[in-house]
Amino acid sequence: MDLDAALQAGGSLVAAWDLNSEGGRRDLTVFDVAAGARPRTTLAYPESEVEAVTATLTARGVPVGRYDGTQPIVWVTTAAGVQAWNEDKQVIDARDGVLRDRLQREHPVSSLKAIRGYVQSDYVDRGLVAERVDGTRPTLCYVLSAHAGADPTYNRNDLLMDSGWIAALGSAIAKWAGKPYYGV
Repeated sequence: MDLDAALQAGGSLVAAWDLNSEGGRRDLTVFDVAAGARPRTTLAYPESEVEAVTATLTARGVPVGRYDGTQPIVWVTTAAGVQAWNEDKQVIDARDGVLRDRLQREHPVSSLKAIRGYVQSDYVDRGLVAERVDGTRPTLCYVLSAHAGADPTYNRNDLLMDSGWIAALGSAIAKWAGKPYYGV
């Protein structure tokens, strides 16, 4: 499906650029995020066209965000805030001074101290937590990697390749909140 066909099909659309590029080309995926991030089409563009394609999408009213092609998290940063989806549902809604997490718990910006990335020692569970001023650290969103748990050769290099989304999304949320981001 080409880009115009994907956009004309309607829905709650988000176009997102992959964090990673290969051979001077970057993937753009159009997602319908009405009930989780459902990919409609993926197209590869030369890096030299990314800015122009982004401008065209923005002019057409399509939010443009990012995703990590190795993980099921898609996010959009706008003047209003940050929104993110996994394959099942919206997992982050940071707008109007309130950060809503994967469980729809509300964290007013005034209750936040920092945003932190984390990876459990077995590498399976990784994601973002909110460090709150009351000392609690609720999980905002996460990914469980069956591959990391099942593959005895999975190592820190694999983890680095699979966790770029944590720093990118965590930094976007922290910037929106005016709080520091602490990486993995």
